[in-house]
Amino acid sequence: MIAQFAVPIVIAIGFIACLLIILLLPDSMFQARTQHLKSALKRLEDQKKTGMTADSLDALDNASEQVQQSKFFRLLLLLPKSEAVLNFIDRAGLIDKLDMVILISITLLVTLALILSSFGIVGVIIALLVTFGIIYIYLNSRIRKRRQFFLSMLPDALDIIVRSVRSGYPINSAIGMVAESLPKEVGVEFLRIMNEASYGYTLGEAVERFAQRMNEPDVSFFSVVVNFQQETGGNLAEILGNLSNVIRQRQQLR
Repeated sequence: MIAQFAVPIVIAIGFIACLLIILLLPDSMFQARTQHLKSALKRLEDQKKTGMTADSLDALDNASEQVQQSKFFRLLLLLPKSEAVLNFIDRAGLIDKLDMVILISITLLVTLALILSSFGIVGVIIALLVTFGIIYIYLNSRIRKRRQFFLSMLPDALDIIVRSVRSGYPINSAIGMVAESLPKEVGVEFLRIMNEASYGYTLGEAVERFAQRMNEPDVSFFSVVVNFQQETGGNLAEILGNLSNVIRQRQQLR
């Protein structure tokens, strides 16, 4: 009976011991990569501070501090592409629940490793692959739903730009109004356009980068329209108004 549970017990004890060592190591050993990831995290949070009340901003700032001080944050430092993982979690809308994501991942990994312990090292490898697959599928599903929500709100965003341009506002200000008016899942992308246009990119380049991030035909059309208007002029409000109507009608037919 004891021999039957020896391997699972050894795996569990070894994993917990490694985890404790990681969490108890001095901060100096992680300082360089911690600063790098905190900078990345700060950029992500700056993008999220749009269309929020003062209370919401305070809550986000508190959550940000908790994420940066989290012991589980160190686990990300062990990954070769820490910033890419951080971005993936952020795109899923779970950056403020980083501890939960990591804890669930660890729990799932340990559980599967114990279940498959009779297969030895092969079982551990299978547990790692299955854990990665489940977490990836879940996060990717959340990203897909958030993207679908963004596309459903895109016609409203274009309408805001159209009304603003017709009222005499420049296109930059019109895009800023979208960032302030719509839910953060949508506003954050338009805020990023504004940020990039303010720090080194032209508006056309910022919108083109936006289209590349989203990789959606409707967003690409928006990018083409804005770039064409920037280069040759023309009635931007009318063209965007027509694009908004086409997107809305196509969504109604789906």
